[in-house]
Amino acid sequence: ADNKTRTYAGLTQTPNLILATGQTAHLRCEQTDEHYIMYWYWLQQRKGLQLIYFSVINSVHPCGFCNSPASLCNNREQYFGDGTRLTVLEVGLNITSPRVAIFPPSKQEIKEKGKATLVCLATKFYPDHIKLFWEVNDAEREDGVRTDEFSTWDETSKSYSLTSRLRISTQEWFNSKNSFRCAVKFHLDEIQRKTVFICKCAGSWTHIYAYM
Repeated sequence: ADNKTRTYAGLTQTPNLILATGQTAHLRCEQTDEHYIMYWYWLQQRKGLQLIYFSVINSVHPCGFCNSPASLCNNREQYFGDGTRLTVLEVGLNITSPRVAIFPPSKQEIKEKGKATLVCLATKFYPDHIKLFWEVNDAEREDGVRTDEFSTWDETSKSYSLTSRLRISTQEWFNSKNSFRCAVKFHLDEIQRKTVFICKCAGSWTHIYAYM
């Protein structure tokens, strides 16, 4: 995510925030559909949405009594923005950019399954404000992509890792005109990219890596 306000279904929300312990977060949400009630939800990893506040015009009210969104919404259609990801840094830990590696498909998979899976691995980053996506010949690819739902925390290194996979046909992989790129967007950093392509040299296929 970046520092620009994002828009979705008539809603604009504060972008991602990273704060130190003791700092105050100011979250802002605006809508253009002229509704006078807005609902604030908290989403924790591996847990469902929890309704914590609702606002009527310009006043915000805590919602500790409502365990279910239906208690206020009466099953009305709801419109969600992209959400604001708020992280409070642990004491002693600093914002750290990821290390990124891309791995070509295995020969065994190509031989036995007739498919080719590329793997992108981002490691050693903190906090968990990251997005991985794939580009084929400079165009973003969504088909065949599977990214882990949550980053993995390593207690020893005090950092996260995240894996994404791109599955393609062997015909696409062995086309030497194609290039495959894993792009990583971390917090406020510029997008970091790693590229792999295949080259036929001296009559045999050789993996060539390009780092950008």
